[in-house]
Amino acid sequence: MDQLQMKSGEALRLIKDLDQKLWVALSCLTGGLEFDETTLRMVDTNADGRIRCREIIEAVEWTLAMLKDPASLIRGQDGLPLDQINTSSPQGERLVFSAKRILRNLGRPEDEVITLRDTEDREKIFAAVRYNGDGIIPPDAVQDPEDRRTTEDILRTIGGAADRGGEEGVTAAGIAAFFESLKAYHSWWEEDRATESGIRPFGEETAQAFGAMQGVADLIENYFAQCRLAAFDERTEAFLNIPTDRLAALQGGDRGEINTLLEAFPLAKVDAAGVLPLITGVNPLYRDAIATFNRETAARVFGGERESLTWEDWQVVRARFAGYAKWQTDKRGEVVEQLGIERIQECLVTGARERLLELVADDQAIAREIEAIEEVERLVRYHRDLFQLLNNFVAFPDFYDLNRKAIFQAGTLYMDGRSFHLSVLVDDIKRHAAIADQGGIYLLYCEVRNLHTNEKKLIASAVTAGNSNRLAIGKNGVFYDRKGRDWDATVVYILSHPISLREAIWAPFRRLGQMVTSQFEKISASREKALQSSVEKGVTSVDSNIGKGPGALSPSVEKGAETRGGNGMGGMLAGGGVAIAALSSSFAFISSTLSSVDRIYFLYTAVVFLLFILVPSLVAGILKLRKRDISLVLEACGWAINGPMRLNFVLSHFLTGEVLLPVGAHRIEIRGLERRAAGVRWWIWGLFASAVALGVVWWRIGY
Repeated sequence: MDQLQMKSGEALRLIKDLDQKLWVALSCLTGGLEFDETTLRMVDTNADGRIRCREIIEAVEWTLAMLKDPASLIRGQDGLPLDQINTSSPQGERLVFSAKRILRNLGRPEDEVITLRDTEDREKIFAAVRYNGDGIIPPDAVQDPEDRRTTEDILRTIGGAADRGGEEGVTAAGIAAFFESLKAYHSWWEEDRATESGIRPFGEETAQAFGAMQGVADLIENYFAQCRLAAFDERTEAFLNIPTDRLAALQGGDRGEINTLLEAFPLAKVDAAGVLPLITGVNPLYRDAIATFNRETAARVFGGERESLTWEDWQVVRARFAGYAKWQTDKRGEVVEQLGIERIQECLVTGARERLLELVADDQAIAREIEAIEEVERLVRYHRDLFQLLNNFVAFPDFYDLNRKAIFQAGTLYMDGRSFHLSVLVDDIKRHAAIADQGGIYLLYCEVRNLHTNEKKLIASAVTAGNSNRLAIGKNGVFYDRKGRDWDATVVYILSHPISLREAIWAPFRRLGQMVTSQFEKISASREKALQSSVEKGVTSVDSNIGKGPGALSPSVEKGAETRGGNGMGGMLAGGGVAIAALSSSFAFISSTLSSVDRIYFLYTAVVFLLFILVPSLVAGILKLRKRDISLVLEACGWAINGPMRLNFVLSHFLTGEVLLPVGAHRIEIRGLERRAAGVRWWIWGLFASAVALGVVWWRIGY
């Protein structure tokens, strides 16, 4: 794949003119990458979760305009010298001013280099200044004691918002709402004094008496309504009072059942007379509330406590509190009521409203200057990260450099004596595999778990060298992420494709061996089943004739045993003899057939047969391995890659590291096993030499 080489800062100026067909990637996701996510979100100006070519170009052009020397981007250092900021434009001047302001607020006015950590420490940046441009004034930023107290009152009643320093403060809207509530409440309060008849019939005790009445008003209204119904139709009286059959069901009931029944009872016994007792005959559930009403309300209205209350009496009580009830309903600005009328009146005459709004205006006046701090952080981040992003978007040198890793490489998986360096994070295995399958790369999909945090992830690791003999679902390994943390890994799905040329060549022979082994296992299982059945029949026959004495076996059984081997040991031996005879005749037939074939023709036939198997396998393996495409693995992760990313021999063996002994290491044999190992080797070599000698003799005799 042709890729742009960016070796100088001036090369970055050419990116905007580079044909996008020559870019390696056209878009990528902002998540799932080994890259600073905050920087990626800054580049993603439309906040759609994807970075595209246009956004990359805009980031490059803005950064180059803000820096004097673009070569500093190549180094990718965290730390931007202030003299590197281009002050030829108003925006550059504002960036330098804001950067110096940050350092000054952090207590380092003499520093000439600003780092990312400096720009991120917002609490310290804004906590050191009285104004921070956010339009929020915390109490500590108010110097006048009276105004500071008013600010605290606003926060306690209306509420506020957190400023950039993390402190709770008041806003212009909150200040306005507070003083509007003060005026509304004070106006409502003054209505009591302006009314000649008096809204408070009992002075300061009116609120207490009114509260006691309101506590039982619904109960009393319901009681008199029930009494009017009983007066209209005497049949309803028994129904409104709980029937006796329901009382019978209460026998042995607990306190909960009793309270449930009391809730169903009326306030007092309903009758046509319509007189509410206030002392005796009151529902126990409401006795205390009625007693409070009698003491606090009825006693003040009638000049003493009453034993009962009629409907007319109740109307008198309601009438005495009609003005007060309407006044309470019309209450305004109750959000500030907790301050008390004296404090409310005080706040209205101190002039704090105008002074606090002036503080907010002063704070907002420097908002544009303070907002430049966001741009300072952006420039510091681009100065550190932008070149690395370009080298993982416009070009992929980090991926093809054996000493570095691309941002899409999540870590390294160790499994089966190998290390798999091309491991990517995936969200959905099936969706990823459906696209990656077209790339022809053997992929291990693993679930990785961090035992310390209980976090789980899914990764796809490419197997590009070795073989797949010991790779299977359920196999365990260890995954190391880019931060060096270890995760337990378990294979949960495999996307199978050729891994190496050696495996592709041996694949036909492996399949042939599996077929022969399968057939042999079927034959062995069949013979074992027949033999087992024969033995079971013999044992059953013997068991049924135990105790019958000599001659117990029937003549037919004995005869069958003699003639056919029966079901006993003789039958087993006879069957084995037949099998050996069959094998011997088969070998004899094969030997006689081969002896009749011309030796040269036999060798030619063997060679042609091997070539007929090996050559197609070799060619097919080469074609499949050559078609392996890493770009499809990335496409499945959400990237848009312009062209194929082929795997050559060197990269394949780098992405999958196989076992290599350290330089200078040598193997030693375990004591006690070396003799047996040596004996086995001698037997193997002896059999091989004997086979070669027999072949030579057969060859010479044949001629």
